[in-house]
Amino acid sequence: MRAGRWMADSHAIVFPAGFGKSQVLFNFHRAAATWSDTALVVEGFFDCLRVSQAGFGSVVALMGTELYEHPAHLLRDRFRRVLLLLDGDEAGRLARDRVAARLRDSLECA
Repeated sequence: MRAGRWMADSHAIVFPAGFGKSQVLFNFHRAAATWSDTALVVEGFFDCLRVSQAGFGSVVALMGTELYEHPAHLLRDRFRRVLLLLDGDEAGRLARDRVAARLRDSLECA
């Protein structure tokens, strides 16, 4: 079993077999414990750590470019608005639009 970054082939993160990242919103437990009603949403957990180290406590990571139903439910239940800080590449821009469309009916999205 291998986990972590596999640099030989790509910059992709390799998770252990059976890891259900679609059920995880990285750092949600810390973001939910803040007083903020706004969540900053980033793609990767390294992005999340950087934003958190810069002083923003209510940051979560999708661990990819998809927002699945369970993480979306967590955001809807805890926050009033989300600030989407996804990568500026084409995949990030497309993901931003998909995530905003999924949350727009129940949260303010920027």
